[in-house]
Amino acid sequence: MKYILYRLLFGDPEGAEIFNKFKKNFASMKEIDEEYEGPNTYWCFHQLGKLGEIKLALIRWEIWSAWKEESDGLPGTDPLLPGYIGASAALFFYFIDIPDTWEILKEQIDRFWDRQKKELPVSLVVALYDSEKNTKSEIMKLDHVKKQMEYIKKKRGDVLFVPDKFTDGDVQKLFDGFAQFFIKKLDKEFAADYNLGKELKYLDLSNVRHLLIAERRGWDQQKLDDYLSAPEPVGKGEVWEMPPEEEIVVEEPGDSSPDSEPVGEVQTEAISIGEDEHVLVSPEGEEVKVKAPTEAELVEFDRKGYQIPTELKAIIPRYCPKCGNYNQRMIFERTDRNNILLDYPRIYGLKTVCGNCGCEWNQNTREILSKEDD
Repeated sequence: MKYILYRLLFGDPEGAEIFNKFKKNFASMKEIDEEYEGPNTYWCFHQLGKLGEIKLALIRWEIWSAWKEESDGLPGTDPLLPGYIGASAALFFYFIDIPDTWEILKEQIDRFWDRQKKELPVSLVVALYDSEKNTKSEIMKLDHVKKQMEYIKKKRGDVLFVPDKFTDGDVQKLFDGFAQFFIKKLDKEFAADYNLGKELKYLDLSNVRHLLIAERRGWDQQKLDDYLSAPEPVGKGEVWEMPPEEEIVVEEPGDSSPDSEPVGEVQTEAISIGEDEHVLVSPEGEEVKVKAPTEAELVEFDRKGYQIPTELKAIIPRYCPKCGNYNQRMIFERTDRNNILLDYPRIYGLKTVCGNCGCEWNQNTREILSKEDD
């Protein structure tokens, strides 16, 4: 598999409300590697095309916003200088209705341009406006907004007007659109070979790991899709084509939003597999017929080496290969630094750890990595 890597930085202070909306769509370095102790940069992943045929687009977003970060009282700290390191594109945000944010934004755009002008930098400015006060058409007629747009265009930036109230679902559409925008700007010939609106799929960190493991095992796309068909598909969110000159239409979230539903408790015993009889085969070749086995029974059958039908295998809970613990609240995932899936950004595989006996194993292969002494 080939990889596209576009370097772009998440420089927004974590206290900013809009940053908290956005950051859930990114994988931070501390999520990728729990032992990482450097600056907490953020990564966005997209799959382009099909496994075995095409590429994984790894986009390191360097996002600059017009909020002044608190320096926590540290002397000599300049909150506007997190540093541009090899950025080839940048994404800026500012509030049209808050004049101070424009002045800060200008400083950031100027700094980015001075650092990148030899490489003809690509940048996109997201202008957030209060849709309850003005429409986009009304905003664009304001004299100070016209001057701001002229300034941005002189710096070869593009502008996208977005209402400042948008739902979580719209956030994903926004960032899918940003990814398409930057790929087209940075590599026109490459983008021309693909229908980015259909072939570019957002990946969360879990699916990135699945994709890299599938590549290592030599799976084709169909096998990976089948593997990921439950509970979630590879792609997340609706793929969305973003023309920079058009307004994004969003709806206010209602009280009946699915996101407001409470999360259910973890099930440890009751499972629903119907009343049909299932045939298991013992290591000695004897058939055993069971109806609606509990999780405890399934774990015991699996530990003893029984051949278990596919419909039951799919619902066997994670369990410790040493002590048999299957309480999901006592089973944890940790970074496995001996299993490198991708060199840059350095993405490790995961190991599963039993909170009862300390055993560590690879959940995919069931290989025990280490065990605590009894």
